[in-house]
Amino acid sequence: MRKALLATNLLFMVILTSGCVFFHQKVNLQPEVNIAEINYGNGIEVLVKVADERPEKVIGHKGGVFTTNGETITTDRDVEKIVFESIMQGLHKQGFNPIANVEDSHRMLKVEIRNIAYRTSHGFVTGAIHTAASIKAVATNNGKTYEKMYVVENEKRSFFGPSDDETEELINTALSQTLEKLLQDQDLLVFLQNKTATNISFNKTPEKAPVVAQPAEATLVKDNTPLKKCSKCGREIERNETICITTTGVVCPECFEKLKKQP
Repeated sequence: MRKALLATNLLFMVILTSGCVFFHQKVNLQPEVNIAEINYGNGIEVLVKVADERPEKVIGHKGGVFTTNGETITTDRDVEKIVFESIMQGLHKQGFNPIANVEDSHRMLKVEIRNIAYRTSHGFVTGAIHTAASIKAVATNNGKTYEKMYVVENEKRSFFGPSDDETEELINTALSQTLEKLLQDQDLLVFLQNKTATNISFNKTPEKAPVVAQPAEATLVKDNTPLKKCSKCGREIERNETICITTTGVVCPECFEKLKKQP
């Protein structure tokens, strides 16, 4: 009788804990960067460098929403190479001619990978899955510098812990969105193509640059993705509308005509 009771108790404990067994997961980092094709660069060469500066190579810990004692999440992929390829492809879409294996160039974009993270937290009924990624751009153009940090933080509520495939997808989504932020930063793109670049740092509040009336090149948006607002008047630029790139940023055609008439 006692043996039967002991066996029953052991079976109950196995069933109770079987849902909390986690194994080490190695995710396949493969970001997908979807951006509009806009000819900012006009074939200008930009040297691209990438550095993995994460203080911790462990991405997170695999656990359900009711436990934090899961195994580690890492990757066997070369993170620098993955981000490098995404940046090269993205700059090419933006009309630049990205190059590598060159010691120095007067136009350079260095991308620093600061964080790729996954964690879970507990709620009263559901738990939350948190993913995050952050990268920093340090661009140089003829001795001038542009610096900016790009951060994405996502949260998903769930009754149950995610599968391995879902975990991988959530991490890749955060990294993809962060890369898209960088590659869609119009200030960065204009800085790289500009022949009269000025120092810009978003680590502190940037000073407003004076409006300079200089010739600009007009390009046509090649897909249906709407652009941001005009940097001069604030009007939202319509889809497939001609845009003008000046030393102060992207402006609508009306504001560009006004800038040309200024003394």
